Amino acid sequence: VIVDENSHLMGAIGIAILAKNKENKVYDLNVKNIKFETKGKECMGCANHCDVVHIFKNGKHIDSFGNKCPKGSKI
Repeated sequence: VIVDENSHLMGAIGIAILAKNKENKVYDLNVKNIKFETKGKECMGCANHCDVVHIFKNGKHIDSFGNKCPKGSKI
């Protein structure tokens, strides 16, 4: 399976790739005191004009999806 590094990961394949790459990391599933926020924007970096969604965890940008080129992943 080949996944483009600039596109978002999907479903079981995506979580398997993440698990493989983070095998020594400890995960805590307690999300009670974590603030997640999403902000959407239309990227004007190229002719695609992608609708990009940025995800923030406690104010820190953790991921973006919806972009069709590397320019859309920038905030």
